[in-house]
This record gives sequence, C-alpha cells and structure tokens, in this order.
Amino acid sequence: MGKRLRRSYGAPPPEPYDGIILRSQKREGALVLTVFTRQDGLQHVYVSRTGKALKSGMGNLQAFGEISFDAWQQGGALRLSEYESKGGALLRDVTLEQFSYAAVFVEMVLYLFPEPVADMGAYTLIRRYGRFLPIKDSRIVTVLAGWQLVRQAGLCPDIGTVSLYKGHHAVTGEVQYYLSDEAVPE
Repeated sequence: MGKRLRRSYGAPPPEPYDGIILRSQKREGALVLTVFTRQDGLQHVYVSRTGKALKSGMGNLQAFGEISFDAWQQGGALRLSEYESKGGALLRDVTLEQFSYAAVFVEMVLYLFPEPVADMGAYTLIRRYGRFLPIKDSRIVTVLAGWQLVRQAGLCPDIGTVSLYKGHHAVTGEVQYYLSDEAVPE
C-alpha cells in the first residue's frame, strides 16, 4: 500500500489489517463492511461514501474478498483509510443455492465469533471456505466448514451422548433431522 500518511498532526496513524469481507451493507450514507481480520477477529469497518476511502483503494468490496487495509479507531469503530481487495468477484458467478449457503455460513461466523478477538484458525477456515465455495458442492462445503467452525469456537458436542434424531416440523409436518442429547417429544 505504500507510504502511510497521517490524517492530522494530532491523530495517531491508521493501523494495518488483513481480513476477509463477510458482508457489506449500506447505512446512513456509509458502507459498513463486516470483516474477519487476522489481527482482531470480527470488526465492523465504516467506509464514508463522500470521503476519499473508496477512491484510495483497489478491488471489489464484496463478500469473501480478501482485503488489506489501513483504518483508525474513531468513536469505538474502525474507519477505512486505504485498502486493497482481491478475490471479491468469487461470489459474482455463484448460483442462488451457493449464495444461500454462503449466507448461512456468514451467519454462523457472526454468531460463533461475535467478539473482536483474533482467531487464526477461524480466519484460515473462512478464507478456505470462500475459495472452495465456487468450485465444490456448496452443501458439503458448508456442512463441513460449519462443523469445523463450531469446533473452532469450542462448542464440540460430546459424541458419547449426542445422537441423531428424526422428528416432524411443528408447522409444516415435514420430516426433519436434528442432533441432541435427548429426543424432543412431538
């Protein structure tokens, strides 16, 4: 990214981060990126639409894009300074089914790793998932990565007590399978 410049004489310099974009949302005149960073885990990064940040970067800001960026803390949030993103086009050509499975995986990441805590195992797993999703069976990749994510979060079920059960959905009556320590009465 080259030489890092200070925004003002009294402000600290921006910090460098490497991460994977999980999603981008438009909010109140800004773009908010949810990024799982190598340095600090899950972070929300604000990109001003009127500022220079979008013009001082290269690449797409799309889900599962790998991003290297500089940001500074402002009011408890990260503000994007400069960035370089690659691989965000991975989800451009995916099917609706692949996109749906990717959305489920992202929700699992957000649920299992809500704190901004560095976790290199989770970072590597998310990165690998983004690379395999377009080229492998999305169902299998999501199920396997989901189990690995649960394990990485420290929520491994006790295989000595957990079993697979068959039941019926309360509303639709469809057959469904679930893992539990005990069967749920119908």
